[in-house]
Amino acid sequence: MLTKPPSGWASVVLAGMMLLTVAWSIEAAQPWPGIGILTPVVVGGVVVGAILGAQQRLPTGLCHAWSMVAGVLTTVLAAAFAVHTFETAPAAALTQLSVYERMEVVRDWYLAWIELVRMPTPSYAAIQPTLAFAPAHQNDLAHLFFAVTMAMLIWLLSYICTWFIVRYMSWWGAVLPSGFALVFNLVNAPAEERHLVYLTFFLLCALLLATQTYLAVQTQRWRRERVGYSPDIGLGFLRDSLIVAVAVLALSWLLPSQIASTGVRDFMRQLTASPQRTMAQRVNQWFPNLAYPTRGGGNAFGSEIGLQGALQLGDATIFDATLAAASPAPRYWRQAVFDTYDGTGWKRTPARIADGNAAGADDIGVDYALTVPVTQTVKTYQPATTQLYAAPQPDRFDLPIRTEVAESDLDVLTVESVAPLAAQSQYTAVSRLSRADVESLRNAGDADPGWIRERYLQVPDSLPQRVRDLSAQLTFGAADRYDAAAAIEAYLRQIPYSESINTPPEGVDRVEWFLFDEQRGYCDYYSSAFVMLARSAGIPSRVAAGYATGERLPDGVTYRQKAYNAHTWPEVYFPQFGWVEFEPTGSAGHPPIDRPANLAEAAADAGPDAAANLDETTDFLPEDERVDRGPAPAPDLAG
Repeated sequence: MLTKPPSGWASVVLAGMMLLTVAWSIEAAQPWPGIGILTPVVVGGVVVGAILGAQQRLPTGLCHAWSMVAGVLTTVLAAAFAVHTFETAPAAALTQLSVYERMEVVRDWYLAWIELVRMPTPSYAAIQPTLAFAPAHQNDLAHLFFAVTMAMLIWLLSYICTWFIVRYMSWWGAVLPSGFALVFNLVNAPAEERHLVYLTFFLLCALLLATQTYLAVQTQRWRRERVGYSPDIGLGFLRDSLIVAVAVLALSWLLPSQIASTGVRDFMRQLTASPQRTMAQRVNQWFPNLAYPTRGGGNAFGSEIGLQGALQLGDATIFDATLAAASPAPRYWRQAVFDTYDGTGWKRTPARIADGNAAGADDIGVDYALTVPVTQTVKTYQPATTQLYAAPQPDRFDLPIRTEVAESDLDVLTVESVAPLAAQSQYTAVSRLSRADVESLRNAGDADPGWIRERYLQVPDSLPQRVRDLSAQLTFGAADRYDAAAAIEAYLRQIPYSESINTPPEGVDRVEWFLFDEQRGYCDYYSSAFVMLARSAGIPSRVAAGYATGERLPDGVTYRQKAYNAHTWPEVYFPQFGWVEFEPTGSAGHPPIDRPANLAEAAADAGPDAAANLDETTDFLPEDERVDRGPAPAPDLAG
């Protein structure tokens, strides 16, 4: 017999709505095949939690054991009805199977993915023949593993939260676990306007649940003390609490959207950077393609870039960049640069964080030779955007900014807005875009400032020798820095492009794995390999991140950036000319960079200001460092 919970059926419904909000937010963040099983699993977990929680005479341990069995069966059953919808699954054959047989397929796929991940060198070809109904691509195994694992976790969450509210009438026991799960998912998913809808609906249900829990506790006390009360008090209490909850949430819109605290923000960034990187690497091993906010959102690039497995980018519109009259079209829209490689990815290591003023009061760029000004107005489409995008090399912004600066004030690593920008916000930036010609770059020499050499020649001691040997082979005979970099670029552009790569094995250098084992990849791998090969040859270089060109709109001066335009590329330092972009990614819409051959072509291409700028440029190299080190000795390729 179904016993009415002491907290009332309204509390169970409200708890269920909160948990469904968590499930819907996960489904929206990861719209993979099979992820829709979370909704029925949540409903099942709430029902079982309500039934078992109301059985006061049953031992707690027995209730929990029954719940776990029911959770596994419900999850596998839900997955069995969805397994034929996976992209490369043999749908025709699967639909002919009985429900029990499809549950066996779910079990086999789930265990096969665990076996695949645990292999020293994962090979789906070795596992595929052992599966009776194997998908054509291993990504379907990963998607099912993620959906089933997440469903089991959300069953546990649903059961526990409902158990607490029914058995103990504990509001905290229901709201804290589910609230943490919701916030964790929203923080680690690309920012979208609907996040606010999920959070608002969750808070509304939580506030109503608080009043229902309080009423349940009070009515129990009134019954013990034989205090009379109206039988309709529950309905009236719910109505009044709904009015108050809506008023409270509406009032919250009038409060400041951000309370700025630079110290707290920087402390939290440093505190969480390393654990977040470790977690991301572990999660990517088990769930490749899992979307993280490090790519494809308004705040797409974190303080680190991990070289991981398959990449999945969305098609959301990130921003529009409109060029002012006479401004040349840049190839890239840069957000950040990364300087330190550790064998598994890149990180940004600023020496300090500096605030700038609005209206371009503080120039953050350097007026290098053969650069031209590019004025662009950027319109954001993502909410709560703080990362600012501009053509390389950014110089001025018309809003309060915060920059990460290296040891030298001439070295800005990233630029952010002090206050988050709402969707449809606009800002204007001025950049100093390099128009250096091939002849000038070849004659630039290699007399680099000390701060350039110290930061941008970093190579980890663990970099494999065959990567260093390849660098020596590619740059052998190069007469200058430009020719050496161009040789590396040409070599990498021959490597096939793919976003559906395998997950790198643990304990291997990612650049070596890309160059010699996987031999295919996407922009993160091309740019990383370029920089490591260049630095091994004594060429200062770094990885830049942002968006590549985008779609040119009909007005001819506006470029729209979608999530799939996210890109990384290398920059090489040339004395006098500063940072110059190279493009080693050989496909996916990234043609070779077309540079003018000489100064005359550069002036004709960019206007007379480019040539004039060469004479006006300050030499930033100290007197005692102006020594040309001469050509590097030829590598010994014997053996």
